[in-house]
Amino acid sequence: MLRGDYRRRGESDLQAENGFEERVALVKHFPGLIGEVLDALLDRGFRGIVVEGTGFGHVSSDAVKVLERARDEGVPVVVTTQTIFGRVNLNVYSTGRKMLAAGAIPAGDMTSEAAYAKLSWILARTQDLSEVRELFHRNLAGELSERHILRLYRHVGGV
Repeated sequence: MLRGDYRRRGESDLQAENGFEERVALVKHFPGLIGEVLDALLDRGFRGIVVEGTGFGHVSSDAVKVLERARDEGVPVVVTTQTIFGRVNLNVYSTGRKMLAAGAIPAGDMTSEAAYAKLSWILARTQDLSEVRELFHRNLAGELSERHILRLYRHVGGV
């Protein structure tokens, strides 16, 4: 209801597409051991990882090699931000550009929880990284906005 493009469910035909990949992890970035944590998840056979990065979505530079490993093993790594109302932008700093080159999938302004659910849902349908990337960047249910609008932060309903 906070968005101008909100649509009530039921205005179109319902099509249930349930099913989720259970081997997906959500990890909050913290200084230090993030690379080791991601390595451990890959070693344990996780099929997808969502990393909640810093303000623009960045992680420590030591984690970039693990992102490359994940890409090489066909495991998508989606990057979100820890900030409320934030937006991932991996083009601001060199580490972010290295993350993109290593295959990281930026989540835009999607919440970490939405990114986790969406990645789990996508991976139940395809393991192909290019398809995962394409589906992830497609707005399926209002979880992703093209850009923030100035009135986004206005309290709805008054003061």
